Amino acid sequence: MTSIIPVLALTGALLGAPTVATPGSDAAPASPPARTINLDAPGALEAVAATNPGHYRKLVEILRVSSEIDCVAMPAKLYVKFGATGSCTAPNLLMTSFPAKRHVWLQIEDAAYEANVVIRSSPGELIPVDQRLKARPK
Repeated sequence: MTSIIPVLALTGALLGAPTVATPGSDAAPASPPARTINLDAPGALEAVAATNPGHYRKLVEILRVSSEIDCVAMPAKLYVKFGATGSCTAPNLLMTSFPAKRHVWLQIEDAAYEANVVIRSSPGELIPVDQRLKARPK
């Protein structure tokens, strides 16, 4: 009988899930982050720059990249390019701001970060409601 655990572990890794040890594997159990920092809070990014310049450099680039790629590709890109785990918290949920935003979560070493990023890969457009109603087939 074939086990589906390796498939589930691979799927979880691609989606940004923390690695978990399975029987017969060498993977170490994922440790939960010591703290979570909301980068949307006033002064949060500057505080990271002052206390952890390495994380700050990664965060600036990660926030830029995460606004340009879709949620499916984001976990693998973050892991390969930055050694970080991360994901969109709700891939199909966009904030109804203009420009549209999405909420992302990521972990670098023992710190977790969350932020709202502007979506640049597919910016969308504003369409007044009355135009949508006129264009609807009857």
